[in-house]
Amino acid sequence: MSRAPVEIACARVGVLGLGKSGTAVARLLADRGAQVYASDISNALAAAASALEARGVAVEIGRHDTARLASCDWIVTSPGIPPRAAILAD
Repeated sequence: MSRAPVEIACARVGVLGLGKSGTAVARLLADRGAQVYASDISNALAAAASALEARGVAVEIGRHDTARLASCDWIVTSPGIPPRAAILAD
């Protein structure tokens, strides 16, 4: 089976969780031209948030904006977010 490559440029992507993997995927997507919104419920991620904002990523720490996530084409969740997390049920 052959699959066509996924078009990343201009896609709206939400990234949940700003640990190592969430930060890495947000950076990769932004570098490839995606419009990225990244969020984490922890307030202790100011350095990661600043680095991503410098790359053009919209970042929110301390909460997840469900309306903004609903407007995304894709959502990427960090491995640290449990599959039954409340944000994934919305």
